[in-house]
Amino acid sequence: LQGRDVHDLALHPTGTTGAPLAENLKLLDRMEPRAIAAVRNALHALQSPQPDTPGTGVSPTIPPAAVRREEQVVLEAIVAAGYVQQTFGETLRRFWPDRKPRAEDLLAGNAAVARQLGDSGFPSGYLHAGRFALVAGNSQRSRNSCLKYLRMAANSGWVEAQLDLGTLLADEEFGPPDWGQAVFWLQTAAAGGSAEALNELGSLSFHGKGMDEDHEQAAAFYRQAARRGVVTAMTRLGQLLHNGDGVPLNRKEALAWFLKAARQGDAEAANSLGVCYHQGLGTQPNPRLARRWFLRAAQEGAAQAPNNIGQCYHLGIGGRRDLGKAREWYERGVEEGHPDAMNSLGVLLKDGHGIPQDLPRAVDLFRRSAEQGYAQGQYNYALMLQLGRGVKQDQTEAIDWYRSAAEQG
Repeated sequence: LQGRDVHDLALHPTGTTGAPLAENLKLLDRMEPRAIAAVRNALHALQSPQPDTPGTGVSPTIPPAAVRREEQVVLEAIVAAGYVQQTFGETLRRFWPDRKPRAEDLLAGNAAVARQLGDSGFPSGYLHAGRFALVAGNSQRSRNSCLKYLRMAANSGWVEAQLDLGTLLADEEFGPPDWGQAVFWLQTAAAGGSAEALNELGSLSFHGKGMDEDHEQAAAFYRQAARRGVVTAMTRLGQLLHNGDGVPLNRKEALAWFLKAARQGDAEAANSLGVCYHQGLGTQPNPRLARRWFLRAAQEGAAQAPNNIGQCYHLGIGGRRDLGKAREWYERGVEEGHPDAMNSLGVLLKDGHGIPQDLPRAVDLFRRSAEQGYAQGQYNYALMLQLGRGVKQDQTEAIDWYRSAAEQG
């Protein structure tokens, strides 16, 4: 089993080789029983006492350096086993909801792996112990174990652990943030050479979390991280340059950073490229390139991209019109909860050009979009209320929604 390949496949199931999602999931499904059986056997063997030298009744004499190297090999084997369990646990949970108990069992098994690594005496062992404790469960006990092991590794000078610790202490979904400690560990990791830590410091500076809100300083952090290859920092720097936020407006340079990040798989950068080519920002308008980048962004999961590529198919931007494909992409955006896609699908269903008209659903989509604060959705919902199309006429409520849309310009 090539654990790294399996792990990459689970994290990116659409495949870096272009293989279809269904094909890759079938491959993971076939591999899962054998892989987990191999992992369990390996962990059992690693936990079993080693036999004494035959005929002596005592352990063989091994030089201390060799003992340490043997311990390192065992550590690496345990880490590999833990990542295979994590990979299949996360994949089962994400793509096979009916196997959730199996997934949770695999992830919970990593609590034991974390304890083994925490007792290893290796700073790298502490690092992986913290990571496995994090995925082993969502309890306070798991979070405490995670932080304990990461602190052990961070205090040993392990830069990756300093980065992980600082990032988690600033993560409001992980638990109550400790901004002071988060900034301290991120600054320590950055001083130790972590470009990712510079990116995280840029985010804290941009949002004013744990440090003063300073978009100029945030841009400086992002630029350092971007120059050292952090893809997310390239996109964030591009957005600041594109908007002239904290730095002089420079859409040509923004386009260059978006292009560099998008070529490395950043979905938001691909969507931003589509916007630039569609509107001619930092470059000449190029509808075909806009459509190409919107499609790639949508396939890679950018939030606004399903609506954008849907608009390309709906209006014939950069290629032929295809209302069926437009609807497919709008529906995907609706499933993901995006108000712009709700509004666009509502328009398609209201007009009924090329597809069956469905006024009640159009009204429901406009309402949902409006309730999420999307101005065009508020306007369209107000219009349907005013005219009584697909909904009972209500002039008073229509005026309220028109007012909400107008307040957003």
